[in-house]
Amino acid sequence: MPKTLTFEAFAYDELSDNAKEKARQWYIEGMDSEQYGTNDVLTYTLEEAGLPGMKLYWSLGNCQGDGVAFEGDVDVDGFFKQQENLQYQIAHNKHRFHNLIDPEHVDPAVVVGGKATFGVDYVRDAAGAVIRNERGGYASFVFMRPSEDGAVVTAIEEVPGHITRPRKIRITQESDAAPEAIERYRELALDGATLAFIKMLLERDVTLAINIKHHGRYYHWNSMNVSVEATDYGPVGDIDDADERNRKIQEIDNTALSIQEGLAQFVKDISHYLEKEGYDNIEGATSEEAVADNITANDYLFTAGGSRRVTLNQDDSVQSAV
Repeated sequence: MPKTLTFEAFAYDELSDNAKEKARQWYIEGMDSEQYGTNDVLTYTLEEAGLPGMKLYWSLGNCQGDGVAFEGDVDVDGFFKQQENLQYQIAHNKHRFHNLIDPEHVDPAVVVGGKATFGVDYVRDAAGAVIRNERGGYASFVFMRPSEDGAVVTAIEEVPGHITRPRKIRITQESDAAPEAIERYRELALDGATLAFIKMLLERDVTLAINIKHHGRYYHWNSMNVSVEATDYGPVGDIDDADERNRKIQEIDNTALSIQEGLAQFVKDISHYLEKEGYDNIEGATSEEAVADNITANDYLFTAGGSRRVTLNQDDSVQSAV
């Protein structure tokens, strides 16, 4: 016949110090890598460095060969813009961030002037009236004006054909950055020379293909290869004089090689930074305070000795596992 047995169970806060320690150890042993949140932390850092969408590999068990690696194709334009933004923040001790919102949530009076990038289809005056640009037909436009609180309002439209109104407003805001934030930006920033080489080729309408590839069975700073190749030489490819064309193509290829060397070091530096960040995150996730908070939030119950298991004596009484 089945029997009903009764025994005492305790919430974490009701345990002795020794029992709490045992309860925390039980929780940590049952954690998996997802509970650490490390993947999200490392992914966000790569995005901040201008490398979104990378496939991430990491092994952070304090063993030989441990570390962080990543691979994927680099969005060159996006990477360049983000790196320029990092350099701006470092130079001006500012934190800059962006939000995309619907245009109806922006006061038309804020958007009072137009600044051409790829061209301006129209601008709005202070009353919100549309002013056509004589050069109409462009697919993009930008509005910028610092507001009283230091924000910059930027409107961007990328709809082909006739444009009648913006679909999204990009709000760029700035605030003074704390010293630790600036130090982080420095860790994520590409060296100035390599960034200048990328800018030079982009301004010459050269198309670059940048790829980061993991190799080997370990995940660390030295387990990635970087390749940089000019896949379209822009106007240089249309030069009639073969000698002149080949000379300029060789210059571009040499510059691409310099970019590759700079990016190879950048990838190693970022890997080192990610490794440290990963270990810091795991240490934080498994700290006494964090584990206690998670145990309490999940309403786990324990025996008096801090165990989640009980054993039965031969006489069918309950003996708590300690």
